[in-house]
Amino acid sequence: MIKSFQYKLPKQRKARTWVVYPPTEINSNVVVQSDGVIGEFDASTGKGKLNTKGEYFIHLSFAKPFQFPNEFVQLALKAQKEQSQGSLVRVL
Repeated sequence: MIKSFQYKLPKQRKARTWVVYPPTEINSNVVVQSDGVIGEFDASTGKGKLNTKGEYFIHLSFAKPFQFPNEFVQLALKAQKEQSQGSLVRVL
């Protein structure tokens, strides 16, 4: 089951519901998605990329560098751990 959490990133008007995708074998970054926004980041550094003008995976290729706040990273990792129970999604 996909898990989510509420968070307001800097420069956002209000908190959004962020969906966290399970880890895959080919991508160790954490992928998060909300209404009109998609991003991914390295769990150890919080450095990643964010696209505020599109919410689909193709929009990650046009995303700008972004430093995710530590609290956001911790909430995303907690949600990801709850949903995956340590398993990886196999991409064929």
